[in-house]
Amino acid sequence: MLINYAQALADRLAAGEEYITAEDYAKILVSEDPALDYEKVLALVWADIRKPASAVEVPDDFPSLTEQMKSFSGALVDFVATGFETVTKEDYKRRIEICNSCEMYTHKRCLLCGCYMPAKAWIPAQICKKGSW
Repeated sequence: MLINYAQALADRLAAGEEYITAEDYAKILVSEDPALDYEKVLALVWADIRKPASAVEVPDDFPSLTEQMKSFSGALVDFVATGFETVTKEDYKRRIEICNSCEMYTHKRCLLCGCYMPAKAWIPAQICKKGSW
């Protein structure tokens, strides 16, 4: 079974759904396959969350991990500084449509900044590195 809490959480937020805890994610996985043991699944979710950065594969096309962390931390600071404000659903959809049509967009990430765009597109103070939004 593939456990990817961060991806599932980002996908939920991108779809306009609410934040879920690791525990709730484990419950969802168990509800989808009742043969699974909740405690074992929860342990796998926490192991995925605690996975060291060195275990995360970064494609060569993306900026360096240092540059990606700069982009991520800047986005996080902007998000916190605005009191967790988000763009409207219409603006979010417009931003994602622009990303989807961009040659620098792959696997839901931007090749210029390395950001996971379904999350970054919600933050009003964040801009496209290419200047498209």
